[in-house]
Amino acid sequence: MYSPSSLTLRAGSEIRETGGQLVGVAKVCDHPKYNPSNNWDYDFSVLKLETPLTLSSTVQTIAIQPEGEEVPTGVLGRVSGWGKLDFTATSLPWHLQTVEVPKSDDVKCAEAYAGYNITSRMTCYAYDEGGKSPCQVNHNLVILLSIHYNNRWQADSGGPVVANGKLTGVVSWSIRCADPKYPAVFCKISNSEIADHIKQCLKDFRSL
Repeated sequence: MYSPSSLTLRAGSEIRETGGQLVGVAKVCDHPKYNPSNNWDYDFSVLKLETPLTLSSTVQTIAIQPEGEEVPTGVLGRVSGWGKLDFTATSLPWHLQTVEVPKSDDVKCAEAYAGYNITSRMTCYAYDEGGKSPCQVNHNLVILLSIHYNNRWQADSGGPVVANGKLTGVVSWSIRCADPKYPAVFCKISNSEIADHIKQCLKDFRSL
């Protein structure tokens, strides 16, 4: 994954490379079972910042979806960030982008990705007709927070999906952008193994 020294976070700005608060990363806590060769299963990390962010009108905390809680099929999730506006774009937008996509049926998502092993750590969002997708946003951990890695901006991976006022997942992978055949796949926050990982990371951070 990434080393702490390679990461810089910007929070509280709608413009990709100016404004807001800049803060470094003290520690990266990757899920120990993360497996990029198995469709990025357990694709979740927790970051400890070098200094706390100052909360303001543009920098806020968000509730995490409780362990075991499900997002009903069809509920809209909002994804935000600075990702490509279409699949063929060669540059990223300067201003914050948002898109709303409904929660997909888990069975239909698994059928769409037959042979790709959709696990219980994954959840999907997409319109049945396509046209809107998290490929339109960039790498975030929380709304209005972006990550810069060794002088280049990351693509979608890590971007948040917020439903019913809670962080329910982070963008993980998909085959195509805004293709109705292939929903966007997110790491599922409420999965017990992901929830336990968050708790363990926070415990480890307190001991530093």
